[in-house]
Formats: sequence, C-alpha cells, structure tokens
Amino acid sequence: MPIEFRCTQCNKLLRTPDDTAGKQAKCPECGALMTVPAIPAGAAVAAIPPAQPPPPPDEYVAAADQPPTPPGELGHNLIDFADIFARTWTIFKGQWGMCIAAWLLVAVLSFVVASTLNFGVELIGMKLDNELLGAGLSFLGSIAGMLFSSWLGIGMYIFFLKIARGQNPTIGDIFTGGPYFLTYILAMILFILMFYFGLVLCIVPGIIVSLMFSQFYFLIIDRNAGVIDSLSLSKDLMAGNKLMLFAIYLVGGLVGMVLVLITCGLGLFVVGPYLALMPIVIYLTITGQPMVEQISSQ
Repeated sequence: MPIEFRCTQCNKLLRTPDDTAGKQAKCPECGALMTVPAIPAGAAVAAIPPAQPPPPPDEYVAAADQPPTPPGELGHNLIDFADIFARTWTIFKGQWGMCIAAWLLVAVLSFVVASTLNFGVELIGMKLDNELLGAGLSFLGSIAGMLFSSWLGIGMYIFFLKIARGQNPTIGDIFTGGPYFLTYILAMILFILMFYFGLVLCIVPGIIVSLMFSQFYFLIIDRNAGVIDSLSLSKDLMAGNKLMLFAIYLVGGLVGMVLVLITCGLGLFVVGPYLALMPIVIYLTITGQPMVEQISSQ
C-alpha cells in the first residue's frame, strides 16, 4: 500500500512505496527534502510478493523496463538509443514554445555580452596603444564572457529539468544559477584537466574521460553535489553507458547539423533546444527519476 503524505513546504500530495518509510525523499515540485512518514497504525497492508534475488553485480535493468526510482534516491539504469530520442521528442513537443524561448534567450544574451566585452576591450586596447596589455585585456574579456555564458547555462538546465519533470518553469529560472556557479567552475576545471590529460595519452582516453564524467554538471544542479562527489557519482552512473552515450551524441549532432543545413539555418531553432533538452533526459533516465510522460500516465 503506497504511503501518501504532503510536502512540508508546498503542500503537494506525494505518494511513495511502503518500503520507503523513514527514508529521505525529495519533493518533485519544490525540491524540499523530508522524511517519509511511517504507515499509519491500522492501515491495510497489501500482500508483499516473495522477495526476488538481487541482480548480479554490474548488471542493470534497461531504463525502459525499470520503474521510477523512489524520491531522494539515485538509480543506475542503462540508456537505450531509440528511447532517449523518443523521450526527448515527447517532452520537447509538449513544451516546444518554452524550450525554444529559453534556449534562444540564453543564446542571444551570451552573444550580446560576449560581443560587447570584445568590442569594449578592443576600444581600450586602441586607446592604450599597447599590444601586450591589449592581448591581456582581450583574454580577460573572453574569460568573462565564458563565465557569463556558463552562469546562464546552469540556469537553462535548471529550466529544462523542470520541463522534463512536468513542473512549471519560468524564464526567470535561467537567472538562478548563482548557488551552483562556483562548484560548477571548480568541477569544470578538474574535468578539463582530466580531459586534456586523456588527450595527451591518446584521443580515445580523452573521449572516455569526457563521457565518464559527463553527468557531473547535472549532479551539481539537481543534487547540490560537491566538486569531487559530482565527478565520482558521474563515474559510477556512467558504468555501462559510455558507448551508448557517445553514439547518441554523435548521431544527434550529425542529424542536427544536416537538418540545420537543409533548412537554411531555420532548423537551428528546433535542433538547438531539442539537443539542449536531451542531456537532461539522459541524466534523469540513467538515475531512474520520473519524467513528465511517466508522471502523467500514473
């Protein structure tokens, strides 16, 4: 018999399996953490089926056949090529207007700020008439532009997380990446160092490293994981998923490029937000978290 209780923050009615009593759960609406209450005394308890033996180590059930992971927990599912593309399209077409608006706003703001910084730095360099100082200012301007784009990118993924979960995102979510910004930057520096170290050894190890730690971004945003924890958890989650993730990104990128070319660039307004949503769908699928199409079918 499922346990029903209300979130202590937003009063949303939540339902979890009866074996989660006493565990920590995360509200899918507001993100608040709370303890699942025990089953009330006298409540009817459904017959418990015989316990099934656990799967052998390092074997995981494909996400399409795996029930959603209980709130507050992280599962470990294998991703399926066709399933990821289909799920992403289902979610995208249900909120295509919001997805395009958020992606376009982030792209435009990033371009405007980067262009403004570069133009300003060039003017200062011309007035100072010092090539070395001008080069230094140009470098600092580029770094500032990348940091601004990274901040917006965090907010965009917060927005897309809500889209994928069937919550109610607002354009203002794009500007809420501040609490995760420093952790993200430090983790990204470590990620880049490991990536380039892999490239020095050989191109293939560099690609493997990038796939292995690819989920750190979303673990920071979704779970507020620390720098080392986000990278370590990503490594565990990507066990058995690296090759499939590479295939998904390769095909998605190539098909997206073709669609943009044959539509004379207009396809970018669909391909861009669709491919921006896809990593979120991948993350939620791997971790076994419910998405909008699963929630609506319950």
